[in-house]
Amino acid sequence: MVRREPSVAVRPIQHARKVSLDQPISRDRAEFIGRAQACTRCLEYSFKKVSVKPAPDSQQKELHTLWIVRRICGICEHESELGLDPEGDVVYLG
Repeated sequence: MVRREPSVAVRPIQHARKVSLDQPISRDRAEFIGRAQACTRCLEYSFKKVSVKPAPDSQQKELHTLWIVRRICGICEHESELGLDPEGDVVYLG
């Protein structure tokens, strides 16, 4: 078999985030990330209540969680909780 080169030039991946990783995400950014994750039950993005609180010291040490986002779905009334690390990645979803 003859190996063919791709016809389109492959570009290196560029990250869209322009935020310095030295600074942790803000409370507003944590709320935005919490709203951007779909409800685990009905898979909708409509939340009637979203609250963001700093993680307790025990979770900060064990899970490296900075923010806890609690939210209530506006469609199915399901309550869920997200743990976010300082970079904005979801640590746990429950």
